[in-house]
Amino acid sequence: MILLTSTLVASGCLLPVYAGDDSASLLQDALSAAPPTLRDKVTVVDWNKNVLQKGDSGYTCFPTPPQLQGTAPMCMDAPGGRLDE
Repeated sequence: MILLTSTLVASGCLLPVYAGDDSASLLQDALSAAPPTLRDKVTVVDWNKNVLQKGDSGYTCFPTPPQLQGTAPMCMDAPGGRLDE
């Protein structure tokens, strides 16, 4: 019972830690999905549509979605990364 309670408490704390994560960590996570030659040229946007880095390559990168466990950042080309739709 103690182990189950500890596990539930620990896992319940993971989302608030991510939600309070700083921009630098989110930026680094998102840039890990970009090709090395484009990392300084991509736009990086968090899941609240805040621009963390402005780029001119036509690619937009996003950090790992907060609902996922582990690491799953992504980058999309201009048509796929549009935020206005």
